Amino acid sequence: MRTYEALSYRDNEVGLRVYRDGLLQARTEEIATLPPLLTRVYVRRVSRIAAGGAATIGFGATALAALLGNGFKAAFDLSLFSAPLTLMLLLTLAAVPVVALIARTGAHVKLLSLVRRDLRRTNDTRADVERLERSAAMIVAEHADALETRSVAAPLVGWALLAPLTLHFVVYAFMENSHSFERTVEDYDWWICASLLLTGVGHVTLAALGVRFAQRLRASFTMGDGGTPSVWAPLMWTVLAGCVPGVILYLVPPVLVAATGLVFIPATFAAMRARVHAERGAIEACTADAPRVLSLETA
Repeated sequence: MRTYEALSYRDNEVGLRVYRDGLLQARTEEIATLPPLLTRVYVRRVSRIAAGGAATIGFGATALAALLGNGFKAAFDLSLFSAPLTLMLLLTLAAVPVVALIARTGAHVKLLSLVRRDLRRTNDTRADVERLERSAAMIVAEHADALETRSVAAPLVGWALLAPLTLHFVVYAFMENSHSFERTVEDYDWWICASLLLTGVGHVTLAALGVRFAQRLRASFTMGDGGTPSVWAPLMWTVLAGCVPGVILYLVPPVLVAATGLVFIPATFAAMRARVHAERGAIEACTADAPRVLSLETA
């Protein structure tokens, strides 16, 4: 569909500015009527990225403290400091939802700022027109789409690092219910050190597979690259990674990795895949009827 305005103002700088100002006013008015479902996709993606980042940072701090504290003491009988590893793990688990909630709140403000940044006048009138010919809904959709890969990779990486230690702690606390909670927390520090030593390769492998899964999921949508990625392949490769150095301990670590991974890996990856499918459907539904105007070059 050709627009009268675009054809009339093609070579008229003054008319082009009038056309731009009309588009700017229309897009600004659209901000108040943005589909809540569309903005929710952006907000949720920002929240997942923040939560995944918090989980990764928390795990990294715990692992570093284990290495410099308990690790040095075990290897060289030299303790640089004594770190409450289990407490750090629990604090990380508590911080993740708080960070996610704060990110959700800030995402609304950030999104409005991004949209208003795109809805602005510059010295290049023609570029302004081409940018403003996208509806406000399309602008939000583009910002949400740009976060897709990170919004899958970040939580998968964070959960890959935290989930095994968390699940083991629940089992350990249940088995040691005769002890006080403080004693259980203190005793579990030893298991964190052992787990990082014996299954650390599996942790890192699963985190890397989370990034790979996010990239392949994105490719399956944008390029039709071989269909959606498997949710079982990450479990298989993580179990294989558990053989390093697990084979020297009569396969105990690989079996432990398999049992732990079976609880959460396929379900987590499948849930994330379903979430992205739903979000893409929401974006498509909210932008299908968005007003579009042909660019001046096309017209």
